[in-house]
Amino acid sequence: MKMGWGMAASLFVAACGASSSGAEMATATEGAATVAGDDDDDGDDDDDDDVMTSGPAGTTTAPGDDDDDDDDDDDDDAVDSSGTGDLPELADIHYVGRYDLADPAGPAASWPGSMVRLRIDGTELSIDLEGAGNVRYQVAVDGTPTSVFVTSSGLQTYPVVSGLAPGEHDIEIVRRNEGYFGVVRVAAVTPGPDTTIVPTPVHERRIELVGDSLTAGYGIECASGDDNFSAETQNAYLTYGMVAARLLDADPILVAHSGIGAAQNYGGATEGTMPVRYPRTHTEVTDLPWNFTSWQPDVVLVNLGTNDFSAPLDMNTFVTAYAGLLGDIRANNPDAVLFGVTWAHWGAQSESWVHAAFEAAGEADAEILQFVIDPDDGYGCDYHTNTVSNAKFGQQLADALSLSLGW
Repeated sequence: MKMGWGMAASLFVAACGASSSGAEMATATEGAATVAGDDDDDGDDDDDDDVMTSGPAGTTTAPGDDDDDDDDDDDDDAVDSSGTGDLPELADIHYVGRYDLADPAGPAASWPGSMVRLRIDGTELSIDLEGAGNVRYQVAVDGTPTSVFVTSSGLQTYPVVSGLAPGEHDIEIVRRNEGYFGVVRVAAVTPGPDTTIVPTPVHERRIELVGDSLTAGYGIECASGDDNFSAETQNAYLTYGMVAARLLDADPILVAHSGIGAAQNYGGATEGTMPVRYPRTHTEVTDLPWNFTSWQPDVVLVNLGTNDFSAPLDMNTFVTAYAGLLGDIRANNPDAVLFGVTWAHWGAQSESWVHAAFEAAGEADAEILQFVIDPDDGYGCDYHTNTVSNAKFGQQLADALSLSLGW
């Protein structure tokens, strides 16, 4: 039975504290869905057992009494949202990424790595998506990539999995391409006739990764650095950030755009730098700010500079812009631990500018990782990093976060 967005959008947004204005309703990421019609096997014509209303951000609870204690209240079956109780937070469908929930037609996202995550008990699942065409999605089953599908424009139904072994399976549907490919919204998620969607725990750990093409997965699947980029060679799922998140059982948000810098973009262009795009819900939409209160990361990692250093630039301009971005990140994520990244091939002077920017922003204690590309690992398109190097950087990041945060 089709799991439509429908009424649950307003329930979820209200629970998250967002108002009815479009800007404020651009909100978080792990929400509820409704099941159309009655399927609760209770002999009535209502769907009171089907509608999943939303608790605090990232949780869902079923209305009515379901705690098997013979009373009419639901005190005992409310989902623990404190993160400190015995029960984990649960959700039917986890929307991981900068999703806009303002449109009752369904949650929409455009940043790379935006994900629909859920668990099914059964063998078959499909998803209805609406929006841009030529956007690729990676399907993973029980942690293993299995297939890729490509969107067509408009509202379409896409098979996700079929013929699985009976039992429970964790499903991830991950956007491979970045924001300039266009916005796509989730209209419905439909289990097969022998399949149900099982509420699953919310990941308590959260990582935000702010970066350029090296964070977005540009050309990551090319066979050689001499190959040119194409849509099918981009894969955010295999980027170092998402690799680290999977190793740590964390939810990642990628705020990444190819060619972008802190002070200037590739070639020296100064329009649309990361300080301009960072506050957005969608990469290319200027009038829909992200509601930072809806999703607070434990860690924000900033990996910028490669494009800044592609054209002449003085230190003061770079440090001022980079430190300003760090200030915006800190203001919107007051409790997050900040990390930075430099690249050995930049050279010592350029790397030192990143350290200077963190110091200027009052973040001198932040850990700054150095990524070193091994030529023996090969390259992706246009001499970007490939899947081999990203797997190594993902492990390096996971190790650093584990050591720093006790994860």
